[in-house]
Amino acid sequence: ADFSWSIKAENETVETLGAGNKKTYVDKSFYILQEDYAIARTYRCVANNSVGAGAFCEIEVAGK
Repeated sequence: ADFSWSIKAENETVETLGAGNKKTYVDKSFYILQEDYAIARTYRCVANNSVGAGAFCEIEVAGK
């Protein structure tokens, strides 16, 4: 599967972050946050395979 990470902004716009880091996993993806993020953000991940894109998962990360 391929993965796509993005940030959901306050006004529902989306900033694409890329594929993340799969390391040695076929069915998992990680996105490592930069230390200087000082605001709360909602991150989304979507898996895509030969069947199509799945529903996105979403997690809110508090800022510093």
